[in-house]
Amino acid sequence: MINNQESDAVFHFIKMKRRIILLNLVFGKGSYGDSAGNFPASRKGKFLEIIQAYGGSIFLDEEQGLIALFGLPKTYEDLAQRVLRAAHELLVPGASVKKPGEMPPFSILLDSKLVTVSELNQGQTYQFLEQAQVIEQLTEITSKVPAGKWLISKDTLPMLRHSSPALALEPSTALEGWWEIRHFDPTHTTRHEGLVNLNLEKNLTRLNTLGELLLAGIGRTAVLIGESGVGKSSLLQAWQAHFNKQPGADAVRWVELSACPYRKNLPHRLTLELLASLVGLDFSEQDDGLPGQLLEGLTRLKACPADLDLQNLKDFLTVTYIGEQAAATLPEEHIEIKLNEMLRRILERLANENPLVIVIDNLHHADAHSAHILAELCAETSLAPILACLITRPEYQSEGWQLINRLESSLGNQVVRIALDRLSVDETETLIADILQTELDTAPVANFIYYLAEGNPLFTATLTKKLLSNGKITQSGQGWIIQGELGIEDMPEVVCTMMSAEFDRLPPEVQQIYKVACIFGKTFAELTLRDALSGQRDPASIRKDLGILEKNGLIRLIKASPYPVYQFQPALLQEVVYQALSPEDRSKWHLKIGETLEKENQDNFESVAEQLAYHFLHAQKPALAARYYQQAGQKALQQHANHEASMLLRKALALADDEIQTSQLLADLGLALDAQSKHEEAIATWKEAAQIYERLGNFDRVARLYAWMARAAWWSDTLDQNLICCLEGMKKVQDKGESADIAYLIHECGRSYYFNGQMEQAQKACETALRMAQKLKAVDVQAEILATLGILPTLAPQAAITVLEKSIALAQKHQLNSTAARAYMNLAAVVENLGQIRRSHEYRHNALDFGVRSNGSIDELFAKTTLIHSEILLGNFDEAILQITEIKALAQRETEQPEYLSTLPLMEAEIERQKGNFQTAIALLLDYIKTKRQLGLDEEVLIGNYRLSDVLMAQVLIGDPSASQNNIDMAVAMMDDALANPNMTAAEAEILDLLSLGLAYKKDYPKAEDLWQKAQQVAGQLPGLFQKTQVMLTSARLAKAKGDFEAAILGFEHCAERFSDMETRWWLAHTRLELAQALIQKGEAESLDQAQTQLREALQDFHAMDCVYYENQVEANLRWANTLAREQAVRSRLNTRELNEAGKVQSSFIPASVPKLEGWEIAAVLDPARETSGDFYDFITLPIGKIGIAIADVGDKGAGAALYMTMSRTIIRTYAIQESSPARVLNLVNQRILSDTQQGIFLTLVYGVLDPQQNRFTYVNAGHNPPIFIQANNQPQSVHQLTRTGTLVGLFENETWQEAELAFEKGDTLVIYTDGITEAESKDGAFFGMQRLLQVINANPGQSAKQLLQIILAEINAFTGGSELLDDISVVIIKRKP
Repeated sequence: MINNQESDAVFHFIKMKRRIILLNLVFGKGSYGDSAGNFPASRKGKFLEIIQAYGGSIFLDEEQGLIALFGLPKTYEDLAQRVLRAAHELLVPGASVKKPGEMPPFSILLDSKLVTVSELNQGQTYQFLEQAQVIEQLTEITSKVPAGKWLISKDTLPMLRHSSPALALEPSTALEGWWEIRHFDPTHTTRHEGLVNLNLEKNLTRLNTLGELLLAGIGRTAVLIGESGVGKSSLLQAWQAHFNKQPGADAVRWVELSACPYRKNLPHRLTLELLASLVGLDFSEQDDGLPGQLLEGLTRLKACPADLDLQNLKDFLTVTYIGEQAAATLPEEHIEIKLNEMLRRILERLANENPLVIVIDNLHHADAHSAHILAELCAETSLAPILACLITRPEYQSEGWQLINRLESSLGNQVVRIALDRLSVDETETLIADILQTELDTAPVANFIYYLAEGNPLFTATLTKKLLSNGKITQSGQGWIIQGELGIEDMPEVVCTMMSAEFDRLPPEVQQIYKVACIFGKTFAELTLRDALSGQRDPASIRKDLGILEKNGLIRLIKASPYPVYQFQPALLQEVVYQALSPEDRSKWHLKIGETLEKENQDNFESVAEQLAYHFLHAQKPALAARYYQQAGQKALQQHANHEASMLLRKALALADDEIQTSQLLADLGLALDAQSKHEEAIATWKEAAQIYERLGNFDRVARLYAWMARAAWWSDTLDQNLICCLEGMKKVQDKGESADIAYLIHECGRSYYFNGQMEQAQKACETALRMAQKLKAVDVQAEILATLGILPTLAPQAAITVLEKSIALAQKHQLNSTAARAYMNLAAVVENLGQIRRSHEYRHNALDFGVRSNGSIDELFAKTTLIHSEILLGNFDEAILQITEIKALAQRETEQPEYLSTLPLMEAEIERQKGNFQTAIALLLDYIKTKRQLGLDEEVLIGNYRLSDVLMAQVLIGDPSASQNNIDMAVAMMDDALANPNMTAAEAEILDLLSLGLAYKKDYPKAEDLWQKAQQVAGQLPGLFQKTQVMLTSARLAKAKGDFEAAILGFEHCAERFSDMETRWWLAHTRLELAQALIQKGEAESLDQAQTQLREALQDFHAMDCVYYENQVEANLRWANTLAREQAVRSRLNTRELNEAGKVQSSFIPASVPKLEGWEIAAVLDPARETSGDFYDFITLPIGKIGIAIADVGDKGAGAALYMTMSRTIIRTYAIQESSPARVLNLVNQRILSDTQQGIFLTLVYGVLDPQQNRFTYVNAGHNPPIFIQANNQPQSVHQLTRTGTLVGLFENETWQEAELAFEKGDTLVIYTDGITEAESKDGAFFGMQRLLQVINANPGQSAKQLLQIILAEINAFTGGSELLDDISVVIIKRKP
């Protein structure tokens, strides 16, 4: 084995780029030096002390000047701040190296350089390659600089500005391109301005609460915790700005200071800075007289204990401040006690005068002595109006962190910890979009930067701005992308400095391991690292160094078996170190790692192909890189990682150097693009490949490529281009013999003929292709051809099913998943045409399964799209919505949206239309039409207009009284325009059908009939039973519109039977509703019974599908049928004696009087239309002064309704006394009624509980007319209709109702009524209606309950002209007295 020490010397010689700052101290002639300007050695010693105190070292020491170097051998994240402070300490008046009042006889030049650093002697001595050039440049410049100047180069300016934004600068007159610093404030704490803390509001609220406590005289300790750049300073600034606007804030005293990393070796330094700040002194100013001034301030505030020797205190301050040993010193423990006591006295005095805020930043840099004293002092915040705000990083070994632990232990909840989190990916995207000032997609940029910055706001912001300024972030299409590879110039200075400081904390030997490991990329395997370092480092030392990196949180184990694999964290450090390595070292190690990976994986190159390509590319081996990129791209293509495949194949193409490899790459790239729905780009790519293959004489590949081009054109919905590609390809391979690829192209021609409506040519081409494929035993081609043959209209349905089943069997046997998916979708279409919707649904599920197995998103998306169609037909709306949601999620992974996904809005609109959400459906369709019109897609616009017209007509179809005549007019106009369109080919039967119906509603029956006949002719040519049934349905609707109810009933019954066989649930329910309306309009007793049966069936289906609008319509029609049935019973006068007796018994159950409640009025009436009533109301006395109030309407007639009413009233009373919840009462009533009575009778009901003490009415509305609530305090009075909270009682088991609550103010009134009010009929057949009832109420404000009841009854009597009532009238009015 090679000696480690010798091998390490070689191994260490890895050059790195490093940003350094040179401080050039130029001596001039003056009192400090001799006549030549030479500087005495005694003075140089003081300079060296200052430079070394801030982390610098001497780079060049000459008689006429010094050059100090900062950033080597170790850098610091506050490097620029250190350099500025060092220069300031040398230059400002009062500095210890000058005599008071004297201008310095020297100048300082600050210049930054990006240099190439070499390491020797195991990391202890550093040099950089550009030394001679740097010395020559500085020597030339120094001769031009006058004394007393502080200059910085233009290259250094951004770095220093970021560190200290408050620098006062002006262009130098002495040196061109340099700047002179006129002022620098060393007390300014470095804060990263303008960071976006997206958690700001939450944390700001907590600080605002602490501020409010302070102003109220209550102190607390706040601890702000977060890594550098996470937004601690931004949060503090935001809070300070908010706090200063509060009343009384101007009286608050603020003290701000920061612990300095380069003063940690001075005991009590932070304590003394706090003392100085409290007495109004700037402890950072380098003035020898400051200790005395501090002592004077302490004496003035009477803070010094009586037993403290002031001279000893002054000596102590001098030692701590200046660092020089004084003649007298105090014992450490004694001075600590006295400092603590002085601080307590000052804090007590100042806090008694005004509230006090003490902000201590960078607490993690606090010295141990100060941390101990601060722990004692923060206890004062619990006794006085003092808010201590401690800001720290989570450095758990620091003295500052130990201080926080002690505070939380002693003060408990009086310490408020605020931890600032990193940004999430979404928050990163928000920040980047704000920086870019864009609303376009920034996800690719955000994902890239999030990987590097890991959510650190400072790194995210600075990296984004740097990449933007360097042109690496660019706009592409509808979004932003990262373009090109990163270089060292793309790393912001602040990021490089902070990451380099992190790196420099590592031992030299660990740094070397990290440098080699970072060349691997994002991750690295320990085994490969060991093999690459074989002969230079032994495995045990590598494992030890990796352990150190893991312990320091710079790598993490992501895989343990079969060998450890590590990932870099933070990723930004890996990127910074990698970019800092010299190009020659990077190239050398990339080659070494590539060769090592090849050796380790010689039996399976494919598994590491992308890594090999990456390393050989950066090792300047393009041929090897191209080969491995091709292998990696092909592997990604096989795994259907299509976006990744296209990127890898493009990289290979850029490096390929021969036509054979180029043609292969282009063919594969086209497949990757096509799978991403980039069909046009795929066609262009394949065409380029086909040209090369044609030159090479490989016509089989030409045939296959043209077949792929044709299929891509079909996917993009350009059918003319689809056929053109086929014919062009056939021309290329004419007379080229037979092959599987040529058979595939011939089949694609047949498929193209089919979609272009040329069925004979389609049949001929497919049969020719099949014979060729069978002869060549090309099973994959045979399966594809059979899948196409099965949908040709020349085959009878059963023959088509047989052919498609054969295609599926072949595809399954040979694992041709994509072909199996296509064959199943075609089979689903064939059986759907036969009306077998459920079977079609199952086949589409099978298609989806194979689409998923094929791992091709196009197959999966297309199968899901067709499945949605089946779900809608079956009434499975929730499942359809779920599929739409999943499709949208899948489609987001695609860079291009497949054309067929543009139909999703049509499907969404159809679901909303069938659920009765017409406005939502209209909005979706209008947006769809607008989009298609902008794209110039006339046929899609026509389809959108048809769907929109269908929605506009939906309410008219079922006689909804709220339907507008304008809707019919708009629908007819749009369909007229569609028929006039010469390019109309889509949905012709549907358009003719809908237009004929619209004209029938406009009473243009002849034209309507003529158009329907045309629709029938077109539909007769269509294969689908469902479409034909829809045309039949229109015939029934036309008959109904003309008043031919017998024909309408027969037509609706026939359609209902078909829809039932097809299991199209919504269409069956809707047809039953329309059938019931025709039966009702027929008006016979038997037809009314049949209508109610149909309506109950429809109601169950609509309820199961959650079609609330249609449930309401069915219930309204049930009430209509019930009213007419009652009318017939009255007219027949059957069983009069029985009805009279029943009426007498029934009337005894109606309350003889209304409850008397203090502060309330209640009025009620039941006016039966005949001897017995289906209505009732009741008042039920409940515990603690509450009253149960019920009003109901039984859905039956005659004696049966009376008996049902009596039973219902008894059940309601029973459960109302047992249960306090109205909803629970209805649940129990419903269960009892369904278990004890025959089916077919239902109940609408409002039941509620009035609490007169709390002035609240809690109720449920089970399918009843909407009660009217009148709020008297509004001017004018406000009238509201209260919607139902559930469906009818007695229909569905396990039905539930929602409770609602009314709060009564004085004068508020509630009117509850049955439909006898709104359906009271005038002599000319008009209904009283809801609008008239609301008008009566609005016209009579302020009436008592009894007066309002009498007015309503009088208005109804006047409206009906005193004619006999057709339905019972019941009214209950509840009013809270004014």
